[in-house]
Amino acid sequence: MRWMNKQKIATILATSLAIPIAHADVVESLTNVFNKVIAIGSFSWIPGMESSVMLLMFMRFLITILIFAIFYAVIQHVKVLKPLKEPNPAIGAIVAGILAIISGIFIPLEALGAVGAGWATAISLILIGGPTIGIMYMVYKIPEWLKMNDESNKRAARFVQFALCLLLFWILSSMLHYINHLKSATAT
Repeated sequence: MRWMNKQKIATILATSLAIPIAHADVVESLTNVFNKVIAIGSFSWIPGMESSVMLLMFMRFLITILIFAIFYAVIQHVKVLKPLKEPNPAIGAIVAGILAIISGIFIPLEALGAVGAGWATAISLILIGGPTIGIMYMVYKIPEWLKMNDESNKRAARFVQFALCLLLFWILSSMLHYINHLKSATAT
């Protein structure tokens, strides 16, 4: 009997989810859903605000979630609620939520901008500098890895080093082009 109820629920759910597919273009429906999620996350549904203010609001929202997660983990780990006879995890969630909301509201916008710029710089450095340093290390270590004993191995190692240097040059020149394009777009 329970199996029949689960099958009925699954059939109803599948049918209700299939109705929009039959009446609309699937790609268009998914695009609309994706655009709605982006609009909610970017706070563009609030009228009369600049995009920079919306970005800072979104950062404030994310920082509040991060602070909540940190406070909740600390409260659960340290057992702050241990003196209570029967500690309830919901109490820890409420305390962490209140502290996170208070912290998120009263963090100055300048501090949010500085934190965002700092993390963006660090991640960019890792994403750009990591492959660059890795390729430079490979260029340096290729002769050792290929064990250059005879002339053919030396030529192969030099060719691989040359190809890696060309790859590195292409990556760095692409980044320079992108940075110049970005500078000209922000200058206007």
